[in-house]
Amino acid sequence: MLQAFVEKKFRETALKDIDSGNQDTMFSFPLNYTELSASLKEFGLFHPVCLARGADSSGTLVLICGHRRLRAWGGLGHETIPAFILDAYPMDACEALLFNVAENSTHRSFNDVEISNVLAKLGRGNFPSERIMEEAMPLLGLDRNKKALDDYLALQSLVPQFMEYLVEIGAPPRVGARIAKWGEEDQCELYSVAASFRPGGNKLKEILDMVEEISLREGTSPGMVLKAEEVASVCRSKDMAPSDKARRM
Repeated sequence: MLQAFVEKKFRETALKDIDSGNQDTMFSFPLNYTELSASLKEFGLFHPVCLARGADSSGTLVLICGHRRLRAWGGLGHETIPAFILDAYPMDACEALLFNVAENSTHRSFNDVEISNVLAKLGRGNFPSERIMEEAMPLLGLDRNKKALDDYLALQSLVPQFMEYLVEIGAPPRVGARIAKWGEEDQCELYSVAASFRPGGNKLKEILDMVEEISLREGTSPGMVLKAEEVASVCRSKDMAPSDKARRM
């Protein structure tokens, strides 16, 4: 895999010649190009995308690394993009994904949902758990730990708005893994409450402890606990600052 990266060739490539539909190596989250586009517009493209020639004879170039860069660059009106090109697509989907992770790790870090996306794609690609822990987790900056792997994989069960919120506040994956055990309706109710005062990771954990304790004691769902008038009145209040709402909650 790394040898193929070393042997890549560089050239300015027309965007119309690139097949950007291949999602095997795509793991970015969230798919927001505003900040990246602003950076590219001001400073230019420092890290070329990486392409490989497809298996057919059409000469189509398949995108392996740089999904966000390609879309943001094209969105600025460019018709060509600097690219490294491999002579052939030299790897299966899982190896191509790890190739992309290795390339991206040279110039950026990954948030927890992106890590979850990588690990989940490897799992769906029949990459054994032992190999994921041995090869992928160190590449992602993680210890070889089964509990950590399970926590990251659990994030795939979160509703999208909670994925974005956890990335925003930098909550540890174990908090997201707890929320992921809730049903979709309960998660949406929790997000609705959290959105009213934007608790950080520690405060969110306290809320989870409280809600799950009451839910268990009352024999009801977490969502029903969060719909209680005592909670709703705090969320509706326009007189309390977010910090006051957090304390009141």
